[in-house]
Amino acid sequence: MHERRWREIVAEVHSDIPQMVEDFLTAFTTTGRYGNSLVSEDELRLTAFEVFARITDMLVGAVDEAELRTHAQGLGRRRARQGVELASLVDAIQLDFTVLWSHLRTAAGSEQDVLIDHVAQLHSVVTSYNLMVRDAFLAEIARSQH
Repeated sequence: MHERRWREIVAEVHSDIPQMVEDFLTAFTTTGRYGNSLVSEDELRLTAFEVFARITDMLVGAVDEAELRTHAQGLGRRRARQGVELASLVDAIQLDFTVLWSHLRTAAGSEQDVLIDHVAQLHSVVTSYNLMVRDAFLAEIARSQH
């Protein structure tokens, strides 16, 4: 139900990724970012863009889970090596959900029922991505301690 409109909404939001990145960075800066980690502003910006692109692509079937997993694992390993705290990383990915949801709501306008029909899908994709990142992060920490 509402599949065509859902794809249109996601496409609109996908085209607005640069603004979502700015919204994410503004909110992320307010929360203290990653503390004293080695993550540069440029890397944060690029990673936010990539995450939003992959999640929105996943929502409409433009990428498969294997590609999402590859990206998530790379991010998890990289953030572990950069000294990011796991809780901060998980919170950052949850912030992606908040920013994305806000943009989806705006794009849907009066057709919020379309979002209601797909919120479980969105939540599932973001949660899966978060778990993949977390698992790779923990594996990298374990590897580095041996």
